Amino acid sequence: MNQIKRSIIMTLISVVASVGRAEMESTTVLPQGVWSPEINIGMVSGLEDRFNSNGLVESATAKYHIDLSGSRIGRLYPEVKTLVSALNTVSPGLGDALTRGGLDFEASPFIQYFGPSLSYGLSKNISIGFGVPVFAVQNDVRIAVKGPSNLNSAAGLVNQIDPELDEAFRKVTEMAAAVDEAVQQLLVSRGYQRVRNLKYSALGDVQVSGVFAYYHRPQWRLAIRPFVILPTGRADDPDDLVDIATGGQTAVGVYSIHDYIPHRKWTISTSIGYQVPLPDRSDVRVPIDNQDVLPAANRKETVERQLGNTIFLEAGVKHEINKEFALTGYYGFTQKDPDRFSGEHDWNYSLLSRDTGSEAHSVKGSVEFSTINWFREKIYDFPFIVGYSFSTNLMAKNTPVATINQLYMRLFF
Repeated sequence: MNQIKRSIIMTLISVVASVGRAEMESTTVLPQGVWSPEINIGMVSGLEDRFNSNGLVESATAKYHIDLSGSRIGRLYPEVKTLVSALNTVSPGLGDALTRGGLDFEASPFIQYFGPSLSYGLSKNISIGFGVPVFAVQNDVRIAVKGPSNLNSAAGLVNQIDPELDEAFRKVTEMAAAVDEAVQQLLVSRGYQRVRNLKYSALGDVQVSGVFAYYHRPQWRLAIRPFVILPTGRADDPDDLVDIATGGQTAVGVYSIHDYIPHRKWTISTSIGYQVPLPDRSDVRVPIDNQDVLPAANRKETVERQLGNTIFLEAGVKHEINKEFALTGYYGFTQKDPDRFSGEHDWNYSLLSRDTGSEAHSVKGSVEFSTINWFREKIYDFPFIVGYSFSTNLMAKNTPVATINQLYMRLFF
């Protein structure tokens, strides 16, 4: 389930990047000497489904479906392996054709976050700020056995041929009924925590940022926004299949932002950003091969990690309906390179890079109410902005089908 966790982590990273900017990237800076605290409250849903490497939507745990054939169950129970061999001698292929259906991990991740940030107008064209989100993570996970079983019909075919075979069938039927617990015991024997429902709160990664508006004309405004991400979030636990990391990376990046104002009520914006994670170390379990979905405890290692670079593209329109209300609609594209890993053993560390490259096409929108013009006209004593934003992924690869709903409020003093 590690690929699932990594794709969810990338979604959280995108949330971290949005703290302090609930709508499009903007060339707007604070007036010199003005402080602006902001609060973002949001939730991320839809994480139970994902876009796979072909861009098709599937259950987030689809690739971890286990076909409970005779040979598969035999890997959990030696008795079953013996029975399969015995049945194959009675009738070629009879043991291999045994099935209990299929075993699936069913996960329902749901994330809420609280993202406070603080900005300051350093000069007439430079603002600086920082933000840190707090995530409340809930992940309901269970092991489910589904589908048809032919154990009883197969037992009928060999009934009374061999008493020992009948007894073996009885034991296998009992074992198959408790295969979910057998998987739990297998996890424990390999040093993993049991699959369970999980609920916790944790910090995300701190982001420090600034906006430098270097060009300002009636119709054109240009700015750059450099930023640094600090690893204050909760890192991934390689011994837990159901926990979700809330950060744990160090990165630097920059946005180039461009606003075109064809009319005083309309702003057309585009931006391009690039993020470069810094090399670090991470605790992981290294698979033996492509079939090793549960690497053993002796495959755990602290490896050198280089997370993939990410490019962000954005384009949209903001319309000021009147002095108080504004609507924004925009499109975003994100593409992340695969991660790279290296270690001290003669292991195939490239297996850790599977499905770590991703891309997403998303649509976003927001509506906001502002009292800034009222404040300037001395109609209202308290300048603030309050709004709601929505975003969802339309097309993607190796990315959750995530929907983000967010409320935000920004004050000025």
